[in-house]
Amino acid sequence: MQQSRPELFDQLTSTILRRYKANSRKTMLDVYHVDRDFIRLEKDNLEFLYENRVDISMILGDPVYSLELAREFLRSSLEFTYNNNQYVHLDQDEQDRLMTMYSAYLRGMKTVLAASRDYEEFAQNFSTLVKEHFKDLSRNISRFFDREPGWQVQENIILKQVVCSEYSPDFQLKLLGLDAQALMAPVLDLGCGKQGILVKHLQSLGLKALGVDRVVSPAPGLFEADWFDLEFKPDSWGTVISHMAFSNHFLFHHRYKNGHPDRYAAMYMRILNGLKPGGSFVYSPGLPFIEQYLPVKKFSIQRRVVPSSRQLPEEIINGSGEQPIVVTVTRTN
Repeated sequence: MQQSRPELFDQLTSTILRRYKANSRKTMLDVYHVDRDFIRLEKDNLEFLYENRVDISMILGDPVYSLELAREFLRSSLEFTYNNNQYVHLDQDEQDRLMTMYSAYLRGMKTVLAASRDYEEFAQNFSTLVKEHFKDLSRNISRFFDREPGWQVQENIILKQVVCSEYSPDFQLKLLGLDAQALMAPVLDLGCGKQGILVKHLQSLGLKALGVDRVVSPAPGLFEADWFDLEFKPDSWGTVISHMAFSNHFLFHHRYKNGHPDRYAAMYMRILNGLKPGGSFVYSPGLPFIEQYLPVKKFSIQRRVVPSSRQLPEEIINGSGEQPIVVTVTRTN
């Protein structure tokens, strides 16, 4: 029985998600080298595409459906990238570039479906299309490389795995030395993670809490955005929390020879100036290279060394090669 177009669209979307999930343990280095698992095509998926080629071609030719499929590719690609290396930053220009690539891939799929005379020809042509698509992705990744004398592909920062995790609310609050009930509202979790579990916990306690990250699952109070695009209006926030997020990235850009610490310094001050009087910015790791220059008449700083513990995740203990520091910057007037 022929499926309806909405059903076929949902199945196409599910196929995209399944393939990304199946390859979620792969790395950016695997993408660069076009790992064979990326271009391996399951027979049942090929048969599904060929058997429904007429309706699928119409779906791919529909501007609304094709745009939504390209966006699904983009969203899955961003999540894959950020889960591999949290320091990779794909701004709107880079996202637009990826959207162009995925749109071209979908147009190529439509062409293959229409031009193939039989299943065998379709399978061969589609396999070629997939290989060329991943070669395009590989070339796109190589644009970020630092090609200095003696450079090695596997040593490039873009290909290194720098994972991040979503920790339990109790763990985060304990690590940051915070009493949830004593937090000044509203609370902003900057880099809240996909699920925003700390935000949801604070909301359950009756606090007005919001969270922002580059990829989030839809939920009240969670916003998907680039933190550089946020507007921190004066006297807006009672508490801003950023556990292993903003300051981690700032520290990376401060140390990375091709980083952009100036952008982070400007945003750091926007965050502080967005605090209410008595409000605090609580973060880890510490940023001593900028904290020392804060005006003492406007901000007070408290630093707390987190005791070494086997219970701490390895990325917290070893992420910066130093004993973790929690910093609370409070606006005093």
